[in-house]
Amino acid sequence: MKSITSSFCMPLCAVALCLIVLSGCEDLDARMSAQEATRQINELKSKIDDANKKNEAIEASVKELKNSLQKHLDERIDKIEESVAANQKRVLEQIGLDVKTSRDAAMALADTARQDNDKELKSTKQILAENMQTIRAEMAVELDKLHKFMDNQLKEVYPYAYQARRMDSATPPGEKPAETPKKKEGDAAPEQK
Repeated sequence: MKSITSSFCMPLCAVALCLIVLSGCEDLDARMSAQEATRQINELKSKIDDANKKNEAIEASVKELKNSLQKHLDERIDKIEESVAANQKRVLEQIGLDVKTSRDAAMALADTARQDNDKELKSTKQILAENMQTIRAEMAVELDKLHKFMDNQLKEVYPYAYQARRMDSATPPGEKPAETPKKKEGDAAPEQK
């Protein structure tokens, strides 16, 4: 608005100067036109002053509106920041609860799996022990059958060399085991060589 004032002042000053110069004239028409120009200049001055006052009032109003708007924006931003912080805190708490729930569920699942695995291992060991016992019993029966078969084969092939209890004595086949003399109580112990 200051540029408007300065742009109006220059022509007004020029008109005022012309009036001063012409006021010394004795021409009545010139004086009348000079007075008319002076009156118009005064009117323009009052209008310019009114415009300047309105401009200053508008600038003050704009400044006040700007301050009010800035204050309102700051309050709004603070509320939004508080809301975001509260939501962020709530989300983090929810995530913490979800993580804890997931961890507890995973631990419970691991414990259940471990217990199931232990039960299955125990059951498998028991079944395996029973199977091994059955296999041992079957092997003993089969080994006994094999011994009988071998004894029968030896009896058929070598009837003269067959001994029914061949593992008990160390005597050659076909010979009777020598009887060991019974010791008497009074006999001295044999001398060691």
